[in-house]
Amino acid sequence: MPDNSAIAIGPVDFQPKAVFFDLDGTLIDSLPDIFAAISEAAEYMDLVPPSLAQVQAWIGNGAGKLVERVLADDIQVPAQQDPRYTALLAA
Repeated sequence: MPDNSAIAIGPVDFQPKAVFFDLDGTLIDSLPDIFAAISEAAEYMDLVPPSLAQVQAWIGNGAGKLVERVLADDIQVPAQQDPRYTALLAA
């Protein structure tokens, strides 16, 4: 196997048009903000807001899945059948 430890890497000869970061839980702790947003949306829809522990367990699969979980916990039916799904997701 060749020894590549002496290979110098030169400057990058392109300018990126964009740089993307996955901030959620990687570079920042977004749980408090997600919790605040879903709690406010739930209250707006006259739902019982989830606890911080519930939100922590439920996040990670996108906003739509979080809304499904909030609704399913509230009325124990599949969220896709719940007429409030679109309104809660928008809120």
